[in-house]
Amino acid sequence: MIQERFTVGAVQAGFISALPWCLSAASLLLVSKRVQRTGNRGPTLAVVLVICAGGLAVSALTGSAVIALIGLCVAACVQAGVPLLMSFPSQHFPGAQAAVALALVNSVANLGGFVGPWLLGVLREATGNNRAGLLMLAGSFVIAAILALGLARQLRTATTGITSSSPSDNRTTH
Repeated sequence: MIQERFTVGAVQAGFISALPWCLSAASLLLVSKRVQRTGNRGPTLAVVLVICAGGLAVSALTGSAVIALIGLCVAACVQAGVPLLMSFPSQHFPGAQAAVALALVNSVANLGGFVGPWLLGVLREATGNNRAGLLMLAGSFVIAAILALGLARQLRTATTGITSSSPSDNRTTH
């Protein structure tokens, strides 16, 4: 996409392509500090995903190569959400359950790592440009943000239910 929009050679495209990942590294640090300070993993993950969706949408809808690059830089910040997502299983499940939950998260992520690029290619072949594929990815980020909010709420409810019930609560009186 960089070579296409900027009409540069391979080496220059490589340097330009590094910019989003530099911003991504900075976002990892900023988001980690925020979560460490507030403890709000779910809402923070949702915000990161919505910001990334916005970046992809901007990149898809603009005609300017520079604005598209800025959108891709913003979208690359999705990497800041990976540690947040991966922390959910060990935070909310004990022992072997955490391992199974983490394996499920990893499996779904691997499936997305295959399906996403494939679907981008299919949409590019069908439309002749990257717009539809980027908008599809933006939509998937919005759906993921909604799911992240629901997951955080569901896990909070489940954890509260588990910790608030004790053996003495299960007594029956005759």
